[in-house]
Amino acid sequence: MNVNPHRFSGARRFIIFISLFSLAAAVVIARYGFLMLGNQGGGRAFRAEQPGGRGPILDRNGQVLALETRLGNVTLWRPEIEDPQELSVELAPLLEMSPEDILDRITYSQADFIYLKKKVEESTIKVIEAALAEGRLGGVNIEPMVGRIYPKGGIASQVIGFVGDENSGLAGIEYVFNRELNPGSGETPVPGGRKNGGQVYLTLDVNVQYILESIAANLIEETRAEAVMFMAMDPRTGDILGSASLPGFDPNDFRFSGETARMDRPAIWSSEPGSVVKVFSLAALMDSGAVSGDTFFICNGRYERITGGGERILINCLGAHGRVGSREIIIYSCNAGAGYASDRLGSGSFYNLLRDFGFGSRTGAGNPGETAGFLRPAERWSDRSKPTIAMGQEIAVSTLQMLQAATAVANDGILVP
Repeated sequence: MNVNPHRFSGARRFIIFISLFSLAAAVVIARYGFLMLGNQGGGRAFRAEQPGGRGPILDRNGQVLALETRLGNVTLWRPEIEDPQELSVELAPLLEMSPEDILDRITYSQADFIYLKKKVEESTIKVIEAALAEGRLGGVNIEPMVGRIYPKGGIASQVIGFVGDENSGLAGIEYVFNRELNPGSGETPVPGGRKNGGQVYLTLDVNVQYILESIAANLIEETRAEAVMFMAMDPRTGDILGSASLPGFDPNDFRFSGETARMDRPAIWSSEPGSVVKVFSLAALMDSGAVSGDTFFICNGRYERITGGGERILINCLGAHGRVGSREIIIYSCNAGAGYASDRLGSGSFYNLLRDFGFGSRTGAGNPGETAGFLRPAERWSDRSKPTIAMGQEIAVSTLQMLQAATAVANDGILVP
């Protein structure tokens, strides 16, 4: 038998090529199945889209205020449900739903796939998974996800903020430090594991925060106030130890709260502060040398002045306080004394000194919605603006601005941001 060696060589190469191609295809298919279905032997399958772990938020003493947790969406596949009524009765207590509601969802849904309940806690997910392993709850599936829990509930909720369905920060510290807490957004995940986010420590002290919120809650109940705010600061460092703003909300269920409840009022709201500004007005006037501890004015129950244009300016006081100096103006909250003291300094200089206290500017504490308050430039003041501002009107400030300004008084004139 004659054999063509060239023909044999070509056939052998073809067989080798087909074998290698088949082997490569098998490897690709096996790898694809591994990625799509996971490692059935109990190992952990890497999925390229797996997100990084979101880091915790803690108070100054390490108490956890926000923490990542395992959650799950409970779904139904109607073709696999054998007895809808029995399934509804069994699921109801687990999901804190009524059997009738679940049965209606199964019966009247236009689609075979149903989202029954989203963001179910890990403890409930484990119970459902155990039942599925026993062959019960046919048609029920768990769509795994990670979520956020806030162990302290509504404590400091407006400061901490909350995350959305994609575990991305939507408000507060969760939003401002989203990149630090949630690395890997926009990055390539590391094969074989998750890249965890950093920890964010706040200057808040949970114990101080709890005390402030308890006092605020009692005041709201007693006075029926629209809102109550308290803040506590260490004036030596500028650290905010507590920032209470009620009514508040629970970030674990933020969808059940209104926009006003979610506002960080101490940073976002501004209002006419009134007589508390006298502290800063007198401090500014004394710092400028316009008045001293030996400067006195006469209060007969009102501030009165005739302008160069003949306009009569009249501002009433709370009473006739007689001879008052800087100390008495503060003690009695004397409008007349504050007005007469402001006459000793020009409008431009008085304006600049108030700006030095931080009024009219954002503090930069971190809230993207922080207000700058309201303080018009001196060239836009009327003849009555200066005495009016000196007693706390024609100016609007936030609670955060007021607290920062107070550090200058507590630190011998050194303002601490």
